[in-house]
Amino acid sequence: MQLIKANLQGSRRPSRSTLRYVTSLGWMTMVGAFACIGSEASAYEFTVTNTDSQAIEIATAYGTDLSGRPLVTSGQRFMNGPYVLKPGETKLLFTYWHTLEAAWLSVRIGNDALVWQPTDHETYDVTAESVQCTPYCGVPNFPGFSSPVMLTQSIYDHVSKRKVPQHFAKVSSQIHDQNTHFNWVPQDHPVPPTPVPPTPVPPTPVPPTPIPPPPTPAPNEGISICNQSGQIINAAFGYFDTASKAWVSAGWYVIDDVSCSQPLGKINGPIYGYATNDTHSAGTFWLPSDQEASFCLDSLNTYLLPYAACLDGNHANYRIQTFGLIKTNSQGRAIWMINP
Repeated sequence: MQLIKANLQGSRRPSRSTLRYVTSLGWMTMVGAFACIGSEASAYEFTVTNTDSQAIEIATAYGTDLSGRPLVTSGQRFMNGPYVLKPGETKLLFTYWHTLEAAWLSVRIGNDALVWQPTDHETYDVTAESVQCTPYCGVPNFPGFSSPVMLTQSIYDHVSKRKVPQHFAKVSSQIHDQNTHFNWVPQDHPVPPTPVPPTPVPPTPVPPTPIPPPPTPAPNEGISICNQSGQIINAAFGYFDTASKAWVSAGWYVIDDVSCSQPLGKINGPIYGYATNDTHSAGTFWLPSDQEASFCLDSLNTYLLPYAACLDGNHANYRIQTFGLIKTNSQGRAIWMINP
């Protein structure tokens, strides 16, 4: 994908400024050498305009060819910046004479959060390992330059002290006797896509466990209950009454310790049971299984009650109690062993 559209513009118009850039770098030994070129030498400008809607931080690495100038036999190669450019601001990054060998730019957006990394330009990362200081700090093997590229202190701090690589992209080369301008445009850097929150998926509703209808009545040979709990117990039983065509419960049947009883005759259907050592429900109770159903009972008296008797609220000693299904053997008889 082409990331830069007509970013570089040149003109043959020389700048009025001469020798303007090196005074900000602090390389005083080089200033003296370049000053010997003379006031008649014309300087050309490399400028950048930020057309983005946000500020950018920009650094540059560049090399110029000064061959043929008086008293000068080689060019200059520097890395300077970073400079902050506000939206719409144009800044002069450096000046050069005769030929601009190459210009590389490093752009950061938003406090180093986003670094310009174009896919259609030659790129190079300046890291702490690539910097050598003998005696001045520079990058000896910066691609495209025949001599080391000297670093400013701020760039050195980025790569050596903060351990943050400085990512450069080549934006121009071999510019002769003309100014160079670079437009930084929003399309030059990747814009992170706006995260789309996932559509919440409502949890699958879990239907409540349905209450099964009363079981279909079937012939039952009656019930045998044996008490081995170590105490006297009171037992109640729930079953389907064919006469009233309703579920009823009957109690209390006293079962002595270490004894068996057959309190009910043949019952037409399954039998549920509840046993306790205290009919007021304050003591220990037993259920024959975890297949449960609810029945109405009388806490004080011997009773035979339908389930509906507990629904009118007129009897303080009536209560709804959970019973357990008594399993039948192969002969169809319900047998309940009550253990401690």
